[in-house]
Amino acid sequence: MPKVLVVGASNVDYVALSNNKLIRKDSNIGKLNITFGGVGRNIVENLAILEDDVSFITFLGNDSFGKELRKDLESINVKIYSPNKKERTSSYLAVLDSNGDMDVAICDTEIIDKSTVEDIEPFDDVISEFTSIVLDANINDKIIDHIFKEYSDKKILVEAVSANKVKRYEK
Repeated sequence: MPKVLVVGASNVDYVALSNNKLIRKDSNIGKLNITFGGVGRNIVENLAILEDDVSFITFLGNDSFGKELRKDLESINVKIYSPNKKERTSSYLAVLDSNGDMDVAICDTEIIDKSTVEDIEPFDDVISEFTSIVLDANINDKIIDHIFKEYSDKKILVEAVSANKVKRYEK
């Protein structure tokens, strides 16, 4: 069974789907779905479903969503490591039109944006145990740079997330 470490983002995802054509600047009738997401978290869930031995360094708030996210991942045997942060758990809100196409989205990633290398240094012993590390490019660039520098002897895979974020890996 492969042993994998993922370092990445976790979100609470709110997705609203309009029943009819969206009317801007008005209340629209539709359905709202709340799930757990985030690129890193989704990778972790899929690896756990494949019965891999998965550990996850992520950034969770000490709020009810952070606690529920942790409980959800632990229920599928994921080992969670998270620095103690004051910010609320990251969230993503998308509004979809009646065809299911995204009209607008807002992502609150303050907890991820404010994370520092010092936040993950307490987990250096954990990181050292792995031969392969998966990074989510949504995490702070300084943390990504730190992992590449300090763990250059490891196989590092990056989920680049978007065309814009992949540019930094074109070296």
